[in-house]
Formats: sequence, C-alpha cells, structure tokens
Amino acid sequence: MPESKSTAERLNYAPDARILIINADDFGMCHDQNEGVIQGLTHGLFTSSTILVTCPWFEEAADFACRHPEADLGVHLTLTAEWDRYKWGPVLGRKAVPSLFNQGGYLHPSRTSSSTTSSTRSTPSCAPKSKKPSPPAST
Repeated sequence: MPESKSTAERLNYAPDARILIINADDFGMCHDQNEGVIQGLTHGLFTSSTILVTCPWFEEAADFACRHPEADLGVHLTLTAEWDRYKWGPVLGRKAVPSLFNQGGYLHPSRTSSSTTSSTRSTPSCAPKSKKPSPPAST
C-alpha cells in the first residue's frame, strides 16, 4: 500500500509544516463581494476563494477565473439561500429540481425548511438523462 502524503506535502511544503489557508467565501454573490475577493486574491490577502455558481454575480467571478488560471478557486456548493432579502435559485431550474424551490421560486432559507415544505423528492444531476439509442439508419 503506498504511503499517503500529508496535506502539507501535497501543497509542496515540509511534511510537518503548519499551513494557514485563508479562503474568501461567497465569490460571485454580489459585485462588492467580488471586488473584495479580487483585491484580496491579487494582493495576497487570501490564498483561495470559492465561487457561488447560483448567485447573480457569478459571471464576473467566472471571468476573473478565466483571466487568472493561477488563482486557487473552487466551487461553493449550496442548497440554501439564507438571506432575508437577497435570494437565488438552483442552476438547473424548477422542473429539474422542484424540491429545492420554495413558494417564492428561490432556494429554501435552511435545510430544515426545505425538508418540511418539499412535497416532491428530487436529486440534482450533473449528467443529462440517458436516452434510448436511436435505431440505426437504414441504407
């Protein structure tokens, strides 16, 4: 069995190194958040950031990611929209994941509210549903 490396070693540090990772959360949530994350990443204040794909300013964050492939960026997964007056919905839309929506058309404010108000159970899918193969064309 191969010996597993520590997180420090996988990041090219000594095996016993102590590492501080400062992650800028919620990249893509709003323009001001994006401005702060971009400034922090470009000036070395943060070592990474996570992008909220479901949010209105995602495209600005994605544009930064395309222009800065060296940036340590990840995807911030979310199934809730907890803010009182600032909401977002699932990327796949109502028909694909009906249980993720509340009556207002947004993600539920909490996991508890989604499990108590949902009447349909669904599972988000990253891959398209498989279709029956078409019969071969006759020649």
